[in-house]
Amino acid sequence: MKQLQPEFTVHIDAEAWVKFQYWVKLAAEDEVSALGLVDEINDNGKITGLLISEIYLVEQTVNRAETTLDDKAVANLMIQLATEGIDGSRLKCWIHSHAGMKAFWSTTDDECCSMLANGSYSVSIVTNIRGDILTRLDVYNPCHLTLDKVPTQIHYQCSEELEELYTAEFEAKVKRTGIVIKKKNRFIPTMDFTCEEELELAFEQGCINMFEYEQLSGHSIFDDY
Repeated sequence: MKQLQPEFTVHIDAEAWVKFQYWVKLAAEDEVSALGLVDEINDNGKITGLLISEIYLVEQTVNRAETTLDDKAVANLMIQLATEGIDGSRLKCWIHSHAGMKAFWSTTDDECCSMLANGSYSVSIVTNIRGDILTRLDVYNPCHLTLDKVPTQIHYQCSEELEELYTAEFEAKVKRTGIVIKKKNRFIPTMDFTCEEELELAFEQGCINMFEYEQLSGHSIFDDY
């Protein structure tokens, strides 16, 4: 049986996203654009997604139809990254807004994506004041290919310190109990089901949902279809 490839997803760091959305708000009816660092998400040597880890605003001229980045400002950004020990080749994301319009690729946008050719790939994102997101991936080698409408998610990163804090609070305040099954007009808590029929009966009566049934039974309810 042919195995399907997991869905390729672009993630945007939550703090970076909030920052750019605020710039979109300040731009009001004009467009605004920025450049972003791209980190590759690897799973057993395969790239399964990309993370936009940081977004930089550079000097530019804008109006309601387009944004033009200052070449010298972009060069200075590259110098800044090198000074900070950041690999400049990671600067593969271009993100811009369409103000109050829909998120779509204009002819000007297509031309900009072609100009981003770097021998590898680039990520382009268009958004608007409502927060809509449209993402495309342009691959330039060995030929120019475009993957449009790439699934995109906002990435919320939690530090180890916060994970420990949240875990301690959860364990202190959340008490686990057995699943409750309704029998003869009374609820009886139980940790385990004695047979498959009892589990199916609980699912049919709505005492447990589909996900709980699959977890307890060890198989999908669609296995028999």
